[in-house]
Amino acid sequence: MRFIIYTFELLYAVVDSIIKRVLRGAKRPTWWLTTELFRKTMRKTVDHSLGWGMEWFRNMEDLSSRVLKNDKTVFSEKSTLNNVSVEWFRPLKLNTNKVIIYFHGGGYVYGSSDTHRPFINRIVKGSGTVVLSVNYRLAPENPFPAAHDDALSVYKSILKIGDYKPEQIILMGDSAGAALCTGTLLKLKVAKEEMPSSAVLICPWVDPKAKDNSIISNDEYDIVGLPFLMDCADKYLQGMYEKNPLVAPVYADLSGLPPMLIQVGTAEVLLTQVRALKAKAESDKVKLIYTEYEDMFHTFIISNPNIPQSEAALEEILEYVKGA
Repeated sequence: MRFIIYTFELLYAVVDSIIKRVLRGAKRPTWWLTTELFRKTMRKTVDHSLGWGMEWFRNMEDLSSRVLKNDKTVFSEKSTLNNVSVEWFRPLKLNTNKVIIYFHGGGYVYGSSDTHRPFINRIVKGSGTVVLSVNYRLAPENPFPAAHDDALSVYKSILKIGDYKPEQIILMGDSAGAALCTGTLLKLKVAKEEMPSSAVLICPWVDPKAKDNSIISNDEYDIVGLPFLMDCADKYLQGMYEKNPLVAPVYADLSGLPPMLIQVGTAEVLLTQVRALKAKAESDKVKLIYTEYEDMFHTFIISNPNIPQSEAALEEILEYVKGA
């Protein structure tokens, strides 16, 4: 019954968006019709995770990701590293001796290599680089610091295997996965251990309990909103200090961390906290490339890949990986 209701709601959302666009024009100046339709339907799906529950949303992710296959020039193999589930993605033609360790987003509660397969494929195909996608343990079954422990464990396992040196490793992640990148770097810094060459932070979620500024002003334009963010934060933190630098690097001492590329959309709810991260990184003398993409919502590069902003953001990442 829920699937029938959900289907009709999506159809209504599509018709409603088309009518409103005809009457008033685009909701944001640079939005294509397909962008607007995706934003509306994705927000409806995300919001249902609150009313219909986590398992419903996970089941929808599983159903939708079953049809996602690797490009014919990309090969993947699922494995484990120190009891952490991972998936290796390798290009048909290898162009570098580097490896990207990728941490998917999903609020520490959702997501996997399967949900992010198309984006990972674009990175592998475009850069000719091996990508190791980490299926870290999810909350609420595995609360903080489980995901962070898995992220660090995989990094150390790569070094122990010996195929890659720290300077050949790039950390990359979107949303909560981006915070796993910074959390791993901060742990390595405290332990005085060798760090990777760089990190790529895509629409990073870096102040999980923030409730003001762009969280409010950009709500109508984004695919996620405050209730969803708070639900995910509560499921992962489960009473732990919300400003712990491992989950909220805007409150961390970032000095000594390797170079970073940070991307964010100007229409997303996380814009204020990402700008705060930029300011903190610059203050702490981190070598930084920072780009805001006009009118874009959260993780636009992953969910809406064929629009000009996503193509530009992907090209920026590929160039950064080649130069890292």
